[in-house]
Amino acid sequence: ETLAQEIAEPLQQDKKPLLAVLDFNDLSDCVSAFGRLTAEELVTRLFKTKRVRVVERGLLKKALEELKFNLSELVDPTRAKQLGKQVGANAIVSGTITDMGSSVKINARVIEVERGDVLAAAGVEIAKDESVKQLVSQTLSCPGKEKPPGLTEAMKQEEPPKPVAKGVKYQEF
Repeated sequence: ETLAQEIAEPLQQDKKPLLAVLDFNDLSDCVSAFGRLTAEELVTRLFKTKRVRVVERGLLKKALEELKFNLSELVDPTRAKQLGKQVGANAIVSGTITDMGSSVKINARVIEVERGDVLAAAGVEIAKDESVKQLVSQTLSCPGKEKPPGLTEAMKQEEPPKPVAKGVKYQEF
């Protein structure tokens, strides 16, 4: 609630800007379940401020896929501008999640699509209970890495390939 209020307050209410809220990543550019939940909650809370309009996250995801961008590339103002134009947004809300041990620090900023200026910024720190701990540790995506650190049980139990007997030829498909 605090985060939404702090980033919506400095925005020009008479113009009701259209914001696109991205998943919040950690400092390694990985997105956890907590980072996705933070973005989802922020959409809801920003909408409730009645100071902004918010792009539906399904539309945003589709635009990201069409443009073949990942979150870490959107720090480039040219790419952020492309995404903003694709979904009709005036500004993009992005942020980071930092695990501080017994708490989690959330930083958010509103970046104007046209010029790349930061229009608003805010940060909050929340206590890390069991549910927060679990969501922070569940990695959903991690650009540049083959498999995210939060491997599923099925992946962990995958059987290694069986060795081929000596002298037996096989064909790879």
